[in-house]
Amino acid sequence: MENKQIKDGVGNLFTLRMHDVSDANDGTVMRGMLLTSPYPLDYGTGGMFQHTAKSGIMAAGIAAGSPIYSFRWSPSSPLVAVLRRVKIAAYSVTAFTPGLATFDLYAARSFTAQDIGGAAANLSGNAAKLRTSMSPSLAAIQCATTLALAVAAPGSRLLDPDPLGSLMAAVTSTSPSQFSASLLTLFDKPSGDHPLVLAANEGFVIQATVPAAGTWSFAVTTEWDEIPGF
Repeated sequence: MENKQIKDGVGNLFTLRMHDVSDANDGTVMRGMLLTSPYPLDYGTGGMFQHTAKSGIMAAGIAAGSPIYSFRWSPSSPLVAVLRRVKIAAYSVTAFTPGLATFDLYAARSFTAQDIGGAAANLSGNAAKLRTSMSPSLAAIQCATTLALAVAAPGSRLLDPDPLGSLMAAVTSTSPSQFSASLLTLFDKPSGDHPLVLAANEGFVIQATVPAAGTWSFAVTTEWDEIPGF
């Protein structure tokens, strides 16, 4: 074992304990061991956020593949939005025809205008911040309340042909009842995995398909970071 020094981009020296594992024992291949700890991304002038949007009582009989939640990243900032995790919970309010509820999360490109209908999340001031000193969020979130959302105008967003995440949950005729035993994770990128990075006019949309007859409610929890572009 021997110590090796490395230099960072501004000239600071760091000492590493290393072992020569080269065939010729000539120092051409060295093995080093480091103890590291995960640390949040450097958010700079941005911030890190977690927000839960809740519907009202959704009307029975919404069309298959109806948008119920949309997240759009503002085009007016040098920051990007880094999506880390999206979870959804849903409950029946009145009896359904038994079947499956499907929730699909689609990446949205060329997202020039937020979906309409429902209610916009209040992300002003300290809302959704994970630290008070962070800047307010620049994201836009729209959540259905009683009816599905609608596209703002033809061509105002382009969804990928297939979802990034999809969940199916059993729906029974018993009401009220939860569609699943716990919160369902639609999207999750642990530390070290590449997240969904949203640049200007990008975002994601959740679409729902539920069985006939019943009314229901849902909640979506989204975790994201707003950081300098990289």
